[in-house]
Amino acid sequence: MSLPRLSIDTARGRDIRSNRYHPGMALNWVWIGFFTAAFVTAVWRWFMGDDGIFQALLTAMFDGARSGFEISLGLAGIMSLWLGLMRVGEKAGMIELLARLASPLLRRLFPGCRTGTRRRAR
Repeated sequence: MSLPRLSIDTARGRDIRSNRYHPGMALNWVWIGFFTAAFVTAVWRWFMGDDGIFQALLTAMFDGARSGFEISLGLAGIMSLWLGLMRVGEKAGMIELLARLASPLLRRLFPGCRTGTRRRAR
């Protein structure tokens, strides 16, 4: 028995056959829950007399956004460096040499994979 072919647009979380959102995209609901819980907590603390809670919440949000941007910028730079080095190694033939050196170990670790398949160089 074969499984039915899925028609889910995973990038947008929608069912292609209809315009409904797929219930499997639970991460969206998790984030909505996080923001809702933070807002409800801030409103509760404001009712309890903490007048500076919304300013503190806004400051924390912008600090988190700044920190996330700085981390992603650093990781993008490191990724660009290593992708460039790998491209140079690929053109020089070092990747093929490393693949041949590592193949005995990798063949034992992944016995179900085919051997001898090559990707065409661009």
